[in-house]
Amino acid sequence: GKQLHILVVDDNKTNQVIAQSFLKSFGYTSQVAENGLVALETYESKKVSFDAILMDVMMPVMDGITATKHIREGELKEKRSRIPIIALTAGGDASLKDECLEQGMNDILYKPFKKAELYSVLQKIVEA
Repeated sequence: GKQLHILVVDDNKTNQVIAQSFLKSFGYTSQVAENGLVALETYESKKVSFDAILMDVMMPVMDGITATKHIREGELKEKRSRIPIIALTAGGDASLKDECLEQGMNDILYKPFKKAELYSVLQKIVEA
């Protein structure tokens, strides 16, 4: 498979460690942002190019849905291709899933997710 570089956005240290260790086991590299604002700044700086973003929904400073909205607006303005964004959420709330997808997220994973679930959602997106 392709070597991917993933931006992991989560304010919880444990969740960051788990996500990064899963990604490493797939042979992928990753970088962490602790909230939506940091994620937005990291992505917009274009210093590093990412293949996908794992975006926690509930975070302080800027939540994942707001960050996604800003990312999508920026891509549109600059006519850049859309980076795959996968929502990470603890709630199995159907209305939340709709909102995530409406704001331009590609898919959703419910925490705690299994390694295989993360792998399959990333495969589905990068091969699309």
